[in-house]
Amino acid sequence: MCEVDTPTSTAVGGRGGNYLWEFHMFGTSFAGYYALYATAHMSRYGTTEEQLAKVAVKAHKYGAMNPKAHFQKEISVEAALKSRVVCWPHKLYDCCR
Repeated sequence: MCEVDTPTSTAVGGRGGNYLWEFHMFGTSFAGYYALYATAHMSRYGTTEEQLAKVAVKAHKYGAMNPKAHFQKEISVEAALKSRVVCWPHKLYDCCR
């Protein structure tokens, strides 16, 4: 998704789910769609960005053990929190496992 421009990525990515719902009607990407869920969860339950980062740390730990994983290295909570924002509150390591 980093090899093409954003409109192309959104158009192609939207076809992976419900094209009319995710692209034509609302223009959301998968990152935006799940960011809406995450912010609703944060509002309702008080979930913090640090707690989301801990999930990424756990996922990367197990990814490091999987020879077929896209990313095969462990990360720290600090690295997850400092990674670039993809669609707040999701950062790079929240999205790529």
